[in-house]
Formats: sequence, structure tokens, C-alpha cells
Amino acid sequence: MAVLTVEIPVALTAGEECDACADRIAVALAEHRGVEGVRAVGPSTLAVSFDPEQCNLECVNDAAVTIGVDLGRRFGHDVR
Repeated sequence: MAVLTVEIPVALTAGEECDACADRIAVALAEHRGVEGVRAVGPSTLAVSFDPEQCNLECVNDAAVTIGVDLGRRFGHDVR
């Protein structure tokens, strides 16, 4: 099994940063099908390792956006 790692930006609108929401995105994304690991590589970037046979890059990005939008609604942020 080959594992790929990509960096995904996690940014809130208006330049906001919320470490708690970034952590929530990482935890939720780690539960996504095919994701092998997630770690912070900066204040607004996550490194996501995934099995491309189970989930491709588009799938990982879509999951991150969906999770971010849900968290934005729950915690009053607009995640982009």
C-alpha cells in the first residue's frame, strides 16, 4: 500500500486563526476513509497522509472543506 502525504491549508475568513477549529478539522479528517494520519505543519496547514487506493486527493480536499463548513456553522467561523 502506497501512502501519499499532502499539505492542506486551513484558513478562516477575514484572516482569523482558530487553533481549536484546526485541531477539530484534523481529528475529524483522521476518521475519513483512507486517511492514515493528520498532523499540523504550521498555524494554518495540515499534512494529511492517505491511501490513494481508498481516497484520492480530491476526496481528501472535499472532506476537509465539508468538515470545515460544518465546524464553521457550529462554532461561528467561515472556513474557506
